[in-house]
Amino acid sequence: MVLAGPEPASLSVSGSAIPGAQLRVTGQGLPAATSVQLQWDGSAADMPTVVVDNGSGLVTSIVIPLRAWPGTHALTVVATKGIAVSGAAATSASAVLAAAAVVIVAPAPTPIPANTVNVPSSIDATGSSDASSALNSFIGSVPDGSTIVFRAGGTYRLDTGIYVSGRNRLVFEGNGATLRANGSGASLLASPFAIDQGNSYITIRDFTITGNNPNTTTLYNAGQENQFGVGVWGSTNVEIANNTISHTWGDGVYVSGNDTTHVSSDSVWVHDNTFSYIGRSGIALTAGSHVTVEHNSFDRVGIHVFNIEPDTAYQIDTFDTFEDNTVGIYSLSTNYVGYFFAADGAAGSTVHDVTVTGNTVVGNPHGGYGGYAHGLDTSVQVARRANITFTNNSTSTAAAGPVLAFDHVDGVTVTGNTQPLSSRSLTEFTDCTGVVYP
Repeated sequence: MVLAGPEPASLSVSGSAIPGAQLRVTGQGLPAATSVQLQWDGSAADMPTVVVDNGSGLVTSIVIPLRAWPGTHALTVVATKGIAVSGAAATSASAVLAAAAVVIVAPAPTPIPANTVNVPSSIDATGSSDASSALNSFIGSVPDGSTIVFRAGGTYRLDTGIYVSGRNRLVFEGNGATLRANGSGASLLASPFAIDQGNSYITIRDFTITGNNPNTTTLYNAGQENQFGVGVWGSTNVEIANNTISHTWGDGVYVSGNDTTHVSSDSVWVHDNTFSYIGRSGIALTAGSHVTVEHNSFDRVGIHVFNIEPDTAYQIDTFDTFEDNTVGIYSLSTNYVGYFFAADGAAGSTVHDVTVTGNTVVGNPHGGYGGYAHGLDTSVQVARRANITFTNNSTSTAAAGPVLAFDHVDGVTVTGNTQPLSSRSLTEFTDCTGVVYP
């Protein structure tokens, strides 16, 4: 059976684009008198199935998922499996009939925990002794649904990091306190915050988070790159805000998933932080979906600024956004070439619907590896990636082209960027489809 509407299908939405709010959905030009499924970012969870009327239209409503964080989300209408559309052969995959973008500019209001507790004064806040064991023991005794307030102006030495697992609705209120890492650069658990598996609605705000990487020139130290400012594994709805993060051996923020279930971390919001002297990448994702990074500043980054790099074929990074950030110098390492944005990693891994937009970059007039200039340098070259948007980013640092390299991408938009060139062209597209440029 072949289904086709009388006109090109369209989908529109109206209402407040706020997590938890209801949207009115109207469709036209759809196959008449057929059952279709609405999907949010490719998932049918909590989305309605609707019968298209005899006039090829539909009217229904959806509730925006509470976990939907700032950024652009896709609302689609899909046909059921095994139905051909517009003369195409029937397939086992669902066919998308119409789509609309829903842009969320603010997250759901953070629930205010009913319980507020202060870090006990018995835990050393002078930085003269290790506070990690006492802090972890205390945090373990605090019930879910609490705000944990650190001593204003205190310094907490961490020989191992604050470890959080299986917790729900905790706010870590830094109150201007300093967390000073004192562990090995080779240890994940030396990260000042390790948000590890099964956590939801965790907020980390208003801390000075300082690693103990003494390298302030090339920054990256091979074999010593596992201490992050904040590491997130297998968790959802994590907010990292208004912190100053510096001198890490590894990444400023690292996001990965669950290596047993192969489920990515989801809905991570990194905003209004200051990153400097970062050993590896400013932001690194190996398995993170609906990650939004906005309104941050980065300066003196060892390798990449925004790096999506799945380690294995089963890891998934989707619907991630890097927008309205300011970037100083990056690619200081003499070990590897650094990029402003990279989305490479393991062959067979899944990366799609990534947006990099509205960022201002100083760059590096003579990068550490190879000694050449870096501006908006971008590498998306591992097969296959999809729906990559790179728009309205700017730098004044002239670089040799091609600066933006896209290979094996299905759906790539590159518009509105400012990048002076010392030679050759701005872009390279190889084996790409759906290219929008310039």
